[in-house]
Amino acid sequence: MFNDCLKVGGCKYRPVKLLSSNISAARISKNFLSVTGGTWFSNGHKLIVTLSRKGNSDLYEFNRLNRKVKRLTTHRAIDTVPDLSPDNQHLIFVSDRSGHEQIYYLELGTKIPFQLTFGRGSSSDPVWSPDGTLIAFSKISSGHSQIHLMDPFTGEDNFLTRGRFNSEQPSWSPDGRQITFVSSSTGVDKLYIMFIDGTGRRRLTRTPRDFEEGGPSWTARKF
Repeated sequence: MFNDCLKVGGCKYRPVKLLSSNISAARISKNFLSVTGGTWFSNGHKLIVTLSRKGNSDLYEFNRLNRKVKRLTTHRAIDTVPDLSPDNQHLIFVSDRSGHEQIYYLELGTKIPFQLTFGRGSSSDPVWSPDGTLIAFSKISSGHSQIHLMDPFTGEDNFLTRGRFNSEQPSWSPDGRQITFVSSSTGVDKLYIMFIDGTGRRRLTRTPRDFEEGGPSWTARKF
């Protein structure tokens, strides 16, 4: 199931079911078995999700107004973790079609994906910068996941974190100046923040040591 939050009564929210899975064996060939992930178009009318059917995961565009679904990728490999660029024209996602999880780029309308990351280490968690010029992602190097910053148009790729611990799940600040992420530098996953050149790294929270943290997400400040 994929839920949308619609405003009700001015200040309260309730979940609204947009897509649902059906695990009935009698209808297995007609219904999607699982729905995961999601990235919204800026108008809020459409979103892109990973739909798995018959053991195959691909990306689909879903219009919540007319409930129509359009398939965007067709491959026997797993395509997942979509993120749409701010101009709604460019899509990045993770696929294991090369044998390892790597990041791919797809210009909507062409249906021709291009591989952006390479090597034996898996890459994941891709997110566009607010201006649509850079991609932050995590990549396994020397046995640990690290945050990278890539220019998808030139191929330039830079490390933002290093260490014998994992740093992953990057999330951009609305102004594009900072990135929050999850790091296990203390032995337990905690939330951190840094500037996009990798400087100014500091921990965001002060929760007890045994509290694991993850899934950082920003919201634009309203004045």
